[in-house]
Parts: sequence; C-alpha cells; structure tokens
Amino acid sequence: MDPDDYMLPSESVVEALTASNDKDLILASAIGVDADGTTHRETYSVDRLGDSPSAADLATELMSIYLYGRESAAFLLGVPWAKFFRTSWLRAQDVNFDPRVVKRSDAEWLLRTFTREPRSLAIDEPVVAYRLGVGYSGAQRYREGTVAGYEVLRATAESVPGVTEQVRQLYRLELVKDGINSIFSNPHAPKNVRTRAAYRSFRRKFAVSYPLLRSKALREASLARKGLYLAIRSGSFMLVLALRSLKKVRPVGGR
Repeated sequence: MDPDDYMLPSESVVEALTASNDKDLILASAIGVDADGTTHRETYSVDRLGDSPSAADLATELMSIYLYGRESAAFLLGVPWAKFFRTSWLRAQDVNFDPRVVKRSDAEWLLRTFTREPRSLAIDEPVVAYRLGVGYSGAQRYREGTVAGYEVLRATAESVPGVTEQVRQLYRLELVKDGINSIFSNPHAPKNVRTRAAYRSFRRKFAVSYPLLRSKALREASLARKGLYLAIRSGSFMLVLALRSLKKVRPVGGR
C-alpha cells in the first residue's frame, strides 16, 4: 500500500482469501479518488483478465499499457497494491526489488514475479482507493538514474517468456513515452539532460521498429498516443516536445 491510499471493504476478496487454497495470487480492482478521498475519479478494473489469467496473460497486459493508459488493468498490474500473494509462495520465489530501478521499480519486480507463474485468480471488485493529486507524492519528480533504471526494466521485459515481439515493442514505446514525460519535457529535470542528443541516445536504446500503426497494433490506443508514436518514430525531438506541450505538465509531486 502507498501510505496515502486506503483499503476498501470487499466481501468477495475476503471469501477468496479464506477459500482459495490452490491460488498463489489474488488480483483485485481499484479506484482513483481525489486528494481528500471523497470523489471517485478513475477506475482500474481487472475484468478483461478473466478469472484465472496465466503468467503470460499478466505480463502481456502489463506491457500493453501504451494502448490503454492509466484507467486499465495494464496500469493496475504495474503496481504492487490490490494484490494478495500467498506468503509461502512469494518467499519461495526469492524475488526482490532491484535498487537500480528508480522509476517503475514495481513494474519491473512484478514482471519478474509473474515469470514464476503464480496460480492466479482475478476478482473485479475494488479493494484499494488510490489517491490522486496528492501534493507530497513523488511520482512525477525527476530522479537521477532514471535512464539506467529504464534499461534494466527493458532487459527484464525482453526476457519475459510467452510475450510477442509486438508487445515487447509496445512496452519499449511506453518507456520512451515515460522518458519524455519524466526527463526530456520535465521542467524539473536539469537542463543538461533535456537535450536533443540525450533524447536521441535514449530513443536508440529503446528502438521501436515494428510498424505498430500499420499493423493495427495501436488500434486500441487513443488518437493522442497514435500521434506520439508517429512523432517518436520520426526521430524529431522538437516535434515530440511540441506534442507533449499540449498536455499540461503536472506539478512536482503530483501524480
């Protein structure tokens, strides 16, 4: 749990926790609420996963987040909350967070955890209220070492079995997008890392050569995300920054 979020009562999840002796992981849904916790703003549903998703299903959904954005199962699968692991199973896997990953360390950890093939149950009932717009949250703050951490995350994603090359490239595209947000168009990042040369070097490491738009792989993506994909493929630093300027940069500390 994040310290500013809170649990929601769920009779179905409690029943599953007491009755599902053959499951290693129970996944539940969640909601996003405003900072004072009173208004429901977003929904993160695991409904599309089905009742018993496989390890490949979980990894594929997580790595397809570029298509769906935050209000999705893909977002929820990249965070540790709203999940219940069997303690004995998790300890036996000996999977720890990688300290080299300073951003999206939770997604990197979960990808490695999913490769251990937990027997999973998905229940589409919210158990966590995720607080949005909290002033002291550090989700959007620039962090030194972000690029090196993304490289670790990319290597982990590339090693996940049962995932198609199209999905791998979708995830590379997501990491480039995230790098643009958290580094290259982030006014809180040092000027010396917000350069054309730095962006091009970053983009080369996360090559997206698959014709994602022509192959209809981006069919479920929003128009804005399709446009950003084309800008990234073009290699134009100024075009990327122009597109990102259309989206208001969240204040430092905001989610």
